[in-house]
Amino acid sequence: MLLPPRHLPRRFSRPASKRTSAFVRQRHKRHRQYTRERWTRFFRRAERTTAQSILFLRRWVWIALLAMAIIGFSALLFSPLVHIREIRVRRTDPRIDSERIQKALRPMFGRHLFFLTSHEVETLVMRALPDVQSVSIGKRYPSQLQVSIELHPLVARLEIGEPDAVGDAKADAVTRPAAGSGSIQETATHDYLTDNGLFVSLPFAAAGDTSLPLIRIVDWAVRPSPSAPLLPVDFLKRMNNASEQLHEQFGFSITGRTAYLRAREIHLSSSAYTLWLDMKSTLEEQLARYRIFLKSVQGKDVRQYVDLRLADRVIYK
Repeated sequence: MLLPPRHLPRRFSRPASKRTSAFVRQRHKRHRQYTRERWTRFFRRAERTTAQSILFLRRWVWIALLAMAIIGFSALLFSPLVHIREIRVRRTDPRIDSERIQKALRPMFGRHLFFLTSHEVETLVMRALPDVQSVSIGKRYPSQLQVSIELHPLVARLEIGEPDAVGDAKADAVTRPAAGSGSIQETATHDYLTDNGLFVSLPFAAAGDTSLPLIRIVDWAVRPSPSAPLLPVDFLKRMNNASEQLHEQFGFSITGRTAYLRAREIHLSSSAYTLWLDMKSTLEEQLARYRIFLKSVQGKDVRQYVDLRLADRVIYK
């Protein structure tokens, strides 16, 4: 039990001198400073310990993440779960035969999806479809390959005439043997030309069929087969450029186009007559001959054709 405070006896209650008071104040001040410094050192040590602990923990976290990445990459490399088990073909054009593409991509099944390149897929697809313009692939892990195919656009309808045939009669139906039978049946086919000169034969009319120009193909050595090169690109460009410049410079309304494959000649017809051009001289030279011809001969005097192939003269009938 605490005793109640008592006053000092009179003989002990003596006033403190100034030096004593200053000594006591200085001692208390030093004690407070020592206490403050002690707490400051404590907090500094705690701060250093915490920073070292965080750095240590951070290092181990990075080591753990690196180890997990290595394990995951190793599993990706060697796990059979990442092998191709499904191939999806995205049809961007009705001309694409999905079953044919699936058959062409059959060697891709079982391949490692991570190491598969678009070049390998493009090579197989182009073997199956020569008129492929571009192939893009998508990988959906763990085991799905997605293939998107773009075909060369159709630039013209074709009419395959007989060699050295004359006239502009249209043949919308061709005669071909039916599969699995020895009889001959008439099967309607639609023939087209792509922008890179490939011959395409379809059992149905392509989209925008009526808007495509008609080109009659004659004078061929071997009858063209589907998906095979038919017209060289430079030949097709010459025909298109000639058609555009004749219309722009001379107002020549083209109603028919005929390509002679062996002779490498282009016949462009209007309602009045036909212009004969070839690939030996430049288009500018042949248009210059036609310009000179129009200055000397009236268009109404021409009945059938104007031959612009010769370098020294223009023949017409």
